[in-house]
Parts: sequence; structure tokens; C-alpha cells
Amino acid sequence: MEDKHSDIDKILAEREKIDQLLKSKFSKEISIMFTDIKGSTSVYESRGDIDGRAMVHRHNEIVLPILKEYKGELLKTIGDATMTVFDKPAEALSAAVTIQQTLKEFNEKKPMNEQIHLRIGINYGTVIVDKGDVFGDVVNVASRVESLAHADEIYITEDMYQVTKSSDEFIFRYVDAAQVKGKKDALRVYRVLWHEEALSLGKTRAQVHKKAGLFVLEVFRYGQKLKVSGFERKGEERPVTGYKEIKFNESKIKKYTKGIIDLLNRANKRGKIGGDLLVKLKDYGKLLCDELVPPAIKEQLIKTSEQNLMISIDDELVYIPWELLYDGKNFFCQRFSMGRSVKTQQQVSAVSRALGRPLKMQLLADPGGDLKASYEEGVEIKNEMGLLEDWINVSFKSTDISADYVKARIRNFDIVHYAGHAEHDAQAPEKSGWMLSDAKLSAEDIINLKGAMPMPSLVFSNACRSGQTDEWKIEEDCENRIYGLANAFLLAGVQHYIGTFWEIPDQAGSYFATHFYKSILNGDAIGEAVRKARLELMNRYGEDTIVWASYMLYGDPSTEYVHPLMGERKEEPEKKTVKEELVSTDLRHREQVIHLDRDKKTSRSMIYAGLALLLLVIGASFLIHKGAPPWGRDGKIAADSSRREISASVNTEKQKRIDELVASLAEDYRKGNIRQKQTNQVQQASGPLTMVLMDVKSTGNITGDSSEKLKAILPLTLEKEQRIRFVERELLDKLLAELKLSASELADPLTALRIGKLLSARIIITGSIIGDRNSGTVILRCIDTETSEIKKVISAESPSGEIDRKVIDDIGGKIIEWVRKDFPSEGIEKKG
Repeated sequence: MEDKHSDIDKILAEREKIDQLLKSKFSKEISIMFTDIKGSTSVYESRGDIDGRAMVHRHNEIVLPILKEYKGELLKTIGDATMTVFDKPAEALSAAVTIQQTLKEFNEKKPMNEQIHLRIGINYGTVIVDKGDVFGDVVNVASRVESLAHADEIYITEDMYQVTKSSDEFIFRYVDAAQVKGKKDALRVYRVLWHEEALSLGKTRAQVHKKAGLFVLEVFRYGQKLKVSGFERKGEERPVTGYKEIKFNESKIKKYTKGIIDLLNRANKRGKIGGDLLVKLKDYGKLLCDELVPPAIKEQLIKTSEQNLMISIDDELVYIPWELLYDGKNFFCQRFSMGRSVKTQQQVSAVSRALGRPLKMQLLADPGGDLKASYEEGVEIKNEMGLLEDWINVSFKSTDISADYVKARIRNFDIVHYAGHAEHDAQAPEKSGWMLSDAKLSAEDIINLKGAMPMPSLVFSNACRSGQTDEWKIEEDCENRIYGLANAFLLAGVQHYIGTFWEIPDQAGSYFATHFYKSILNGDAIGEAVRKARLELMNRYGEDTIVWASYMLYGDPSTEYVHPLMGERKEEPEKKTVKEELVSTDLRHREQVIHLDRDKKTSRSMIYAGLALLLLVIGASFLIHKGAPPWGRDGKIAADSSRREISASVNTEKQKRIDELVASLAEDYRKGNIRQKQTNQVQQASGPLTMVLMDVKSTGNITGDSSEKLKAILPLTLEKEQRIRFVERELLDKLLAELKLSASELADPLTALRIGKLLSARIIITGSIIGDRNSGTVILRCIDTETSEIKKVISAESPSGEIDRKVIDDIGGKIIEWVRKDFPSEGIEKKG
């Protein structure tokens, strides 16, 4: 019996080895695309085989070059269908979008009977690759998803959506959970929006959600008179409305408005005005209400049961603080879910955005890298929204935000939130705008964005001009200032714009924004979300802290961004989400090579695997050499010799001890205990300074493979200094390969720091090589893994544009000089 049991163990062990071999040799993560011509069967039946074959030929002439352009490998064609694999999911989506756009242009020039309409399905996952073909469930699911799509559509699976949703290039809408052949559970399917009509309200197949009713207060100026009307609106516009005509006492209106501003300017730096000033604020609000709203309409406002109030005014009346009109019991903005609508002679975009699930949101936080509170606001909103990722997909961008980037990408988002500096130019309002990392996004730029592609439906500008100061200062034309920027967005087609009358304390601004978005995702109309966020501010800071009055909404307050037609919100178990972590300004500054891109998630299992690989090499070396350190005489990790000795002499007991070591440290990692041990001053002075060279990018006109040359030569130069120990490049490359980390993922500062700590490196070096027509420049940054600070920036230039040995030695000499100065050693002889 024991012999049989031993045989089974051996067979199972061999099977495990074979399974691992099959997985490593024949498994691969890919994106797989199926395409099919819609209606091709009827063409063959009605017009014959020749016409049918001619249609397939035209299809191939259009589609196959595009697949090749985006690095797709066409595996097979089946009649009028294609099956293609892509290594990168984004390239699969780009190919699909380009195919549909190209066919749309082709069809516009052809009669109906010569048009080609394609449906596309894409899936992502691990397949078995053998003899130029792929096999597995991923392939079958891709085919099933393609069959669900309609003509001219691109459908993708949940797995494909998860790996591409962070891209700011693509827009997705949830379709349904579909039951398909061969799958027990329903598949969640998403549609890729690839042309402007799919985003335009009134041009989609989406059902129209009936809005709640509202009370409309219309006020228009005619010379020295106002025409004022008030009525409840439920559903469609009224064909006829009555109005009251009253005298417009402009001097009084401006006096009361100035009185409100003067009161608010007496608030302290936290926005508190005190109880006595709050009473005066209500008095001014009541005086304005009496001047602007006739008694009969005030009576209607008191009696109405509507929760939404739309203030419809002309552009001569935007300076009036309508939100602070007081009816004797409440300010308008406290009682009602309130929005503004402005009549203007300017040309307004007729294109409105159609919304769907998941909403796509972009957070633009602290473009200049000098407003810590704005950056933290963006991080907080990102983390709150991440809890509802099925309903909203958030893209977070900080520091490196150019004007060209925003102009190119802003229309790919349903919601845009801006937290940063804004500038107002009173003499030339069209030059007012957001201050981005390289230039201003002006009101004129924004207006020029209107066109066939719809603008975001909501823009929330939580902007300031100079940051909070000790003095609470509000300009007399503050309402005009906000309207200048709001006007630009609204003319370009934005449906809702939220801004502030004046600068508010940072913490209050973040608090308001997060509560606003929570209400939006809970299904509240946008006006109600603003009102609830006001009340949250009042409850937290008190009514006499006037920050609650700062916010105004332009647009219909009854619009819901999440409504029942998008699907039922179900209570689900709390998901573990990857939270955005705060990173120092140094590490996210735009001039550095490593940039923050937290939307790319590194699989925890991959990190564990990489940790295990590293520790197997180092741990086995310890065991074999009976405690000898894993460094060779020349200061390198002896990876090759360790592997040879492991394969030659590691017995079962030693392997068990290695496994225990890996398991123990992996458990520490799961608990977050992977931080490098802090070294004391004695250790710093006596031990080697371990460095690792991360990715170095080449941009511009650089001759030869300068980046690879730098990676090969620089370690040799630095190791002339006995104080420096360099992690062997081969080990780093193998670790990165095991973790499946690309160069772009290494650009994530936290990922780079984690890798450095895993390799026990005190300093990680990263940088770039920049070339132009006449010269080349190398810029390297030395980052301390203990403090995450940039300790030194080293640069060198090559007049010829070639990064040769002389340039690299020059850089190495500067690094050695810095190490000797900042990391002095005791008892170690220095070389070089």
C-alpha cells in the first residue's frame, strides 16, 4: 500500500510539473476580436455568390489593413467573419473603432445595397496558444459577444472593460447581463461608443427618462422694467405663460448686492460671519426678493409643492445673487433645489450629450503642482467614486495636465471636475480660464470646442484664483466672474455647470464636492444634490459659516444623472477597491520622468510571484553558503551561480525552508509590511549603498540605442566606487518579466518604489534621454526609497546627440561625487 501511495505522489508531482510547463509555454493573455458582416447571408441569397464574394473582398480591403496597422494577428477568416488576436487590449479597441469609422465613411458614399455593416465582439483573458491558433473559453465568449452586437456596434466583455476602462480615449456604456450558450452565468456586456451620434441626445436608441416637475421663475429686463413670470412646469413647456411687469430699480439692486458682498467680506478666513451679520444677510436677501419678485409670484412660491426651482434670466441679470434671495423663512438655495438658465444672443451649441451607465468622469486636480489641497480633493473624490465603479468610471489626472490634452480629451467624458487655479480677465473675458500645467485653457478655447462631438454634460469648476488667504476677500463683480467661464462651457454645449461665487476654505470645498457626487450616484437630481451638499456644509460648519452659499448651478436642476432606466441599483457586498494614495509633489511633478497613473492596477498575485522569485534566489544563496550574504565579490547579486547551485544541490529540506521563508515574507506583504527597514546612521556609514537603475526613456532625435547603452555602462562606472552596490540588471529584468510590469507601469512612482524596496535598494535611479537636432541631454533622478524624496538630479549633455561612453562616465562621476558627499563612509576605502 505504501508503494502505491508513493507512486501516486510521484505521478501527481509530475502532473503538477507538466501543468506548470503547459501554463508557462502555451498560455498567454490576449485580446481576441471577432467581426462579422451583418446581413451577408441575404446578399448571397438575393444577389448571388458573385456579388456576395465581391462584398467580402471589399470588406477585406478595408478591414485587414487596419487589423495589421494596430498589430493584430489575423488567425483565420470564416466566410465573411474574421478572428484576430492582439497583445495589447487598447490596440484591439483602437482597431475596432477605426474599422467602424472607416466603414461609416465608406457607406456614406455608397447606395444601400453596396454598404457594409459590421458587428464586432472583443474579449480578454488567458488562452492556450498552439501552432498559430488559440483555444479556450475566452475564444468562445468573444464569439458569443460578437453575435449579441447589432450592426455598426462594438461589444466587449466585462474582462475587456476592466483592463481598458481607465483609458481616456474610449467611452463605454453598459448594455446588459446576457445569457449565452455554454455559460451558466449571464455575461455583463458593454458597448464602445465610436462616433458622435452615439453620444448625442435625440440620436440614440436610449429611452428618455421623465424628469420631475419644477417651478420656473423667469425675469427679463426691458429698459427700466422687468417682466417677471412664475409657474409650475410638469413635463413639456407651456405654450403660453403670463407675466407681471414691475419697475427695475437698478441702483437699489446694486446697493443690496454690494451690501451682501460687504457682509461676506467681513467673514473670517474660515468664512464665519457671526449671528448678527447673518441676520443682516437675511435682511438684504429679503430686500432683493421684494424688489425682484412681485407679491403674487411670491405667494405662488410659498404655496408650491415643487422642490426644484429654475431661475431663468437674461445675461444682464447674472450679477444678482439669486441663490440668496430670502422669502422670510429660508434663502432660496436652502429651500429649493435650484438652477440657473440664461437667455443670450450668443450662438449656443445645439448638441447635447446622451448619458448612460457607467458614467465616465475625469478629475483634473492641481495642474501646476502647487495646490496641495486641490490634489487631496481630487484623491478624496476618486476614492469615494471608486466605491461605485459599476456606475461611474473615474480617471484621475494630476500635475502633468496640458491645455492641448484637455482640449483633445474633454469630450470623451460625461463629467469633468476641475480643482486648481483659475484666472479672470475683466478687460477681456474671453481670456479668462483654467490655469493648466503649460498654458491657460481660456474661455475662447472652450467655446471653440463646440461641434458635432458633444461636450461633457456636467462641468464642476472648484477653482480659485490665488489660493485661500488670511483675508476673506470677495470682488464686487464675483457673479460676472463665474458667469464668464460658465458662459463659455454652456455655449459649447455643457448642460450643467457648477462653480463658486468666491474662494472657499479647502476642506469645505472638498467636503461639498464629495457629498454632491454621493447624492448624484444615489439617484438624486443634480439640483437636489447641490442642495443636500449645502445642508451638509451647514450641519458641519454652521449656518453662520457662509461657505454653503458659495456654490451656484447653471442648468436644469431636475436632471438625474443616475435613474431607473439605467438599471436597478442592488445592495452588493462591499468590494475591496484600490484607493488612490497621496504622493508628494516631488514625485508627481510634471518635469519628472515618473508620473502618477493609478488607474493601472498591478495584480497582487503577480507581486507575490515576483517576491517569491526574488527570495528563492537570495534565500537559497543564504542557505547554500551557510549564511554568506547574497553579494558576489564584485558587489552584484550572484543570481546565476545561485541558480546553478540550487539546481545541483538543493535537497528537500532546504527547499522546505525556502518555501517557509517565501510564505512568511509573502504574508508580511499581504499585511502591508513590505517597507524597507530604516537604516540608522551607523549602518549608513558602514554598509554599502545599494542602487537599482529603473527605466530610462528616450524621446526626440537620439542616435543609436542610447537607453540600453546607458543601462549597460552606468553600473560599471558606478561600481568603481566601493561604497556603491548595484542590483544586477538581469535579475531586475527577470523580476519585472515575472511581475508582467511594462515600462509604462514602472512610470508609476509607487510601483517603482515597491520594486526598489523588494530589491533592498536604498536608491532607485530613473530618468530620460531627450534629443533634438543638434544635441542630446540625459536627466537622471536619484530617489530615496526610505523617504520617497528625490535626493539628486543629475544631467549631462552631448553636443553630437549621441550618448557615448564619455557622457555616461561624466554622469557616473557626478553620482559618485554626490554619494561621497551625502553618504560619507567610515572605514571603507574609496576608489576612483
